[in-house]
Amino acid sequence: MNNKKLKVLIFSHQLDRSGAPTSLLNILKSLYEKKYKVDVISARGGELADKYKDVSSSLQILEDNDSPTLFSRFVGFFKLLKMIRKLSPDVILINTSINLRAHLACYILRVPFVVYVRESEDMLKSRLGYFRKKSLKLASKIVSVSNYSSQWVSKYVEPKKIDVIHNGVQINNIKYPLHDNGDTILVGIVGYMSKRKGIDYFAQIINKLMNISDKYKFLIIGDFVDEAEKSIFFDTVKNFINNVSVTGIVENVYPEINKCDIILMTSREESLPRSVMEASLLSKPVVAFDIAGTKEMLPLSYDYLVSPFDIDEFVDKTVHLSEKKKKKKIGEENRKYITQNFSLEKKKKKIENVLMEVVENAKLK
Repeated sequence: MNNKKLKVLIFSHQLDRSGAPTSLLNILKSLYEKKYKVDVISARGGELADKYKDVSSSLQILEDNDSPTLFSRFVGFFKLLKMIRKLSPDVILINTSINLRAHLACYILRVPFVVYVRESEDMLKSRLGYFRKKSLKLASKIVSVSNYSSQWVSKYVEPKKIDVIHNGVQINNIKYPLHDNGDTILVGIVGYMSKRKGIDYFAQIINKLMNISDKYKFLIIGDFVDEAEKSIFFDTVKNFINNVSVTGIVENVYPEINKCDIILMTSREESLPRSVMEASLLSKPVVAFDIAGTKEMLPLSYDYLVSPFDIDEFVDKTVHLSEKKKKKKIGEENRKYITQNFSLEKKKKKIENVLMEVVENAKLK
């Protein structure tokens, strides 16, 4: 099929600056630049809405309310059916496996669709989680962002329908001058801070590191999900509050990551944490809990993966990595691994091929 005529509809759960919408935006840019007709429907809006508008034929928001009720979700489902009928896409790419309404709408309307699975199975524990997992088998194709995620998906979907395509990062033009903090060790963490992101673990790590040495400072590159989480966090680290800074939401995380000596990943649940790729691209060493697909983004036998939620081990490895020569060596190895295996251009091409395959297979039925 001529790609200039291919109509692609992308459905996202939200358009904030979290990992999934950010990653999706890169795919959307690629499709739009290649003259596909690309429309976007999002369940909710967010800070990236204007950027999505710039690289799509149209953008529609399904629900204005950030906390929809059961009734509004029900109404929204019929609104979604109407939107899809009007747009009449050749294929739909659904961003994340939590979009149950989108799965069902595609199935009812007999539109071929691809689900981009970005979650670990633990992230689908809600009351709708069972149905979300079961509905994956309705998809024409599944794209999993990690081998780890593909394993749990294969319990619900035939393995031949699953393609593993890791997230990618822009390799070229991401260069920043070496930042030297002198004797200070600046430790960073990236994202929307919440219990899922292990912000309580981060607080414990801060307290333990500061009891070892006062050379540590800490930078939260992002912000808190809500004020309650923020209040609990700062109460926990109240003795060292002057050593902790928060950037707030930033459009470009790279300058902030570049300021850091070490990046931590303390999440309880992830599939493929984007912050690990971003830190590694800037030659920053990473200490992370060994959960889900994290190890897939780091060199084989990486020494700074920590047994899940072992705070003492996490602190020990952070202290060990604080040595200047060791930081530099590990950071350079991480960058080499990312540049060799996680090129965004290669990942975008693979996604494009999946969409074309699904359209061609639908024509044969």
